[in-house]
Amino acid sequence: MSGVLLKALAALLPVCALLVGSILLFCRAKSFFSFLQVFGAVCLLLGVVTHVCEALRLFPSMRWGHQGSPGHYVDFWSVALGLTLFPLGYLFHALAMKPTAPLRKKLSVFATTPSTSSRFPTSLVRFAFSRSRTPAVLLFSDSRGLSLSR
Repeated sequence: MSGVLLKALAALLPVCALLVGSILLFCRAKSFFSFLQVFGAVCLLLGVVTHVCEALRLFPSMRWGHQGSPGHYVDFWSVALGLTLFPLGYLFHALAMKPTAPLRKKLSVFATTPSTSSRFPTSLVRFAFSRSRTPAVLLFSDSRGLSLSR
């Protein structure tokens, strides 16, 4: 196996992972920015496929690896578009996302007790709007003599 083929096959796995992830994102949130991600991932995949074709000497009329040849320009522009469109689509999709949970602005410390060792003081901090009744919080509160009610 040639070095070019090994490099192309090594790049194939992460590029396919990018493509699958961006397709799943596009299926969930059909937006222009998620489409940019899919298109950028397809362009990156095309760049990897051109290197596989170059290593296996497929389509010799494309003259893979020679400057000024059609194969060179297909490889160059597909990778250039992929490295531009995928990050732009990711960035703008992340900026356009709405927060899934409301921001909690008020924190309150409602209990502070020393632990059995004075070197490790423990404090319990919770959001002012949440009243957690999970078993872990209840067990912690009971072991420290704390109460969740106000």
